[in-house]
Amino acid sequence: MTNRLANETSPYLLQHKDNPVDWYPWGEEAFEKAEKENKIIFLSIGYSTCHWCHVMERESFEDEKTAEVLNKDFVAIKVDREERPDLDTIYMAFCQAMTGSGGWPLNLFLTPKKVPFYAGTYFPKKSMYGQPAFVDLLNQVAKIWTENPAELFMHSEKARVAVASAFKPRGEEALSGEIIRETYETLKSNYDEKYGGFSEKPKFPSPHQMLFLLRYYKAAGEMEALEMVKGQLEGMAKGGLMDHAGGGFARYSVDERWEIPHFEKMLYDNALIAESYIEAYAITKKDRFKNVSEELFHYIEIEMTSPHGAFYSAQDADSEGEEGKFYVFSPSEIEEALGEEAEWFIDFYGITERGNFEGKNHLNLIHKDSLKREDLEKAEPLLDRLYEYRKDRVPPFKDDKILTSWNGLMIGALSLGGKVFKEESYLQSARKAADFILNYHIREAVLYNSSREGKLGDSGTLEDYAFLIHGLLNLYDATLEDKWLFHSRMLTEKMIEDFIGGEDGGFYMTSKDKTDLIMRPRETYDGAMPSGISMAVMVLAKISRLTGVVRYREIMERQFKVFSSNLKRTPGAHCYFMAAYLTANMGHKAYQLYTVSREEALEYTEVFRQEYRPFDTLISLTNEGILRELFDLEVQEAPALLICQEGSCQKPLERKEDIEKELKI
Repeated sequence: MTNRLANETSPYLLQHKDNPVDWYPWGEEAFEKAEKENKIIFLSIGYSTCHWCHVMERESFEDEKTAEVLNKDFVAIKVDREERPDLDTIYMAFCQAMTGSGGWPLNLFLTPKKVPFYAGTYFPKKSMYGQPAFVDLLNQVAKIWTENPAELFMHSEKARVAVASAFKPRGEEALSGEIIRETYETLKSNYDEKYGGFSEKPKFPSPHQMLFLLRYYKAAGEMEALEMVKGQLEGMAKGGLMDHAGGGFARYSVDERWEIPHFEKMLYDNALIAESYIEAYAITKKDRFKNVSEELFHYIEIEMTSPHGAFYSAQDADSEGEEGKFYVFSPSEIEEALGEEAEWFIDFYGITERGNFEGKNHLNLIHKDSLKREDLEKAEPLLDRLYEYRKDRVPPFKDDKILTSWNGLMIGALSLGGKVFKEESYLQSARKAADFILNYHIREAVLYNSSREGKLGDSGTLEDYAFLIHGLLNLYDATLEDKWLFHSRMLTEKMIEDFIGGEDGGFYMTSKDKTDLIMRPRETYDGAMPSGISMAVMVLAKISRLTGVVRYREIMERQFKVFSSNLKRTPGAHCYFMAAYLTANMGHKAYQLYTVSREEALEYTEVFRQEYRPFDTLISLTNEGILRELFDLEVQEAPALLICQEGSCQKPLERKEDIEKELKI
């Protein structure tokens, strides 16, 4: 007998459709039942590739006795955090306010009005880790609700006030360039000189930190900023965070050496990591960085691309109920796969009988002080054979829903790779994904956050708009095709209209039309990926320069004022916001290139576009394009190059040799 989740399309919700728990999706049916029967809402938030979500399901949600208690005394609701990041943000803030920490699964007890009074993450079936058994907790909460509900209402109100305060900026403060230096010094003080990265275990890649450092290096000429990025990228590529046989990166490393990952692979991580490697390559021309990027994109093409060209969300850490089983090898399995060449491979990758993960080996090269190009080239065909060998295993679960925001990030990464590496196949992949999102995820001028099996998810959040605009701007930068900038501007207008609210003029995570939330959330700090607000600021900085629309710049500058207290309090937690601040305030050049055709524009700008120039912008205006009218720009005779800087423009360059010299053709 299935429950109500059988009618959903989310892979995470469908994983729970056969539970004996009488699960409801988030919606009015559940809320009305809670109100009518005066029952507590048990809200459980997770995602399809979450290891501890699987553990709690096996232990508790598949257990008949646990289900009996939940069904009798509670209204149980399941939410996919990737489909509803707004709900996840709100209720994670409650959990952190109540417990000082958070994570997934995220489990909360709510009043019938959807306000939490108790929260936690994984609740064990049996008492352990200083926590009561889950059934005992359920019974205790139900008893208090029956005997003394006022106590629970008191807790819920305290939490509500605390979270509402956290989402409200604490007053405007003046920002100066000093905050950029503070951000850099914070990262520098936390940098792991031995292995790279900015934390102890568990160690996350946090690519937005690297993207900030690369811009800081460009702005300040601080060589150490570049060296920190190189150190982390080299450490990640040597370590087990990267899947050496199949490409792509896992979510985080459980140790400080990057040796053993938490094996799930997320689309957003791989998109942002790819951007970090590509930008570092554009600066250093280090072949290893290019090769890692290529391997990552190969993984995306083979494993994570839908028939429509859009990108799937994630791959699980588990297979056959065991974390990492798909990815690890014994020496005998290596010998079976590689035959006579196994001996060299085993020595090169440090394979042992003891292993480094539960008696087997996860491939890494951290034992190597240095890597020779010839050894890496020798390993490539052997890794391909090992990849084919493991394809006979039961693969990890793949979450095949299409998320707008994460697709925007991958479109951006592929566009950057196509531009820097001069690889047309990457641009074709980016175009195909962008067309799918624009054609299928927009209905009546509203951008939706996801789709699966032809069914759209919820209306989009700020992340969906900002990340997609980021991807489209990168695609325009790589191809100079008018349509991508045209759509970027349309989405920017909609983003401003729907997500700016209140008297302060700052962005919210959710649109003004959202009605099923207890409050309208704001989140500025960067977690595993940049916040929606920081990305919105970044794309406004770029598109204001491309289009010359002063209003975009004014809105962008407003965000620095509205959220200044957040930025000044913890600058190191706002690295992408700081990267946007650098982009907005660094001396830059905005180029307007007038040519007869796009092909001529591409020829003029080939070298320009391959350089690392994060603060400069280029718009191509051709006789056959639509942008001249759209942006009401002054018409020049082709060819011509107009260079604007600090609010003023030079006399247009009209001689071919002058244009070529400026753009370094």
